[in-house]
Amino acid sequence: MNVIITSHAKTKWEKTGDSFKEAGTTFDCYPKLDYLFDLVFEIQKRGKDRVGIVRKSRVGGFPEGEVFPFSYDEIATRYGRDILERRAATVVLATAEQVTKLKHLIDVLHIEEAVVEKWLDKAQAESLNEMPAEAADKCIKFMLAKVEATNGASDKTDASAAA
Repeated sequence: MNVIITSHAKTKWEKTGDSFKEAGTTFDCYPKLDYLFDLVFEIQKRGKDRVGIVRKSRVGGFPEGEVFPFSYDEIATRYGRDILERRAATVVLATAEQVTKLKHLIDVLHIEEAVVEKWLDKAQAESLNEMPAEAADKCIKFMLAKVEATNGASDKTDASAAA
């Protein structure tokens, strides 16, 4: 997912001894907002052109401090047009029935919370309700196989005892 946030600029001040001096510009938002992003640009208008100045980057095509012509085509070329323009993939979430079944089986089989957390991490979900239907189905099948294995073992035990 790409998230774009815009903000006005404000003067950045630096403390030197007992006084402050102007140290350039920064964005006029929550001061730690830039920690959330992989890429931060400052946009300036120079004559009739707009340029981007890379203020923060975790992206190879945008070295920090670099000035570049600010346009969609320039960003798409540097970032990767295939990444920016790929179609969104639809994810079908677990149905209410699947979530109910998951919760029931987790409870009945006493599945440890750490195991459930691993399933959620693998499915990139924060809760069973946010789990993709395909991942939920795999978990349900896994737990049902566990039930079958347990039932099969108890059937053999019952047969041995009867003999």
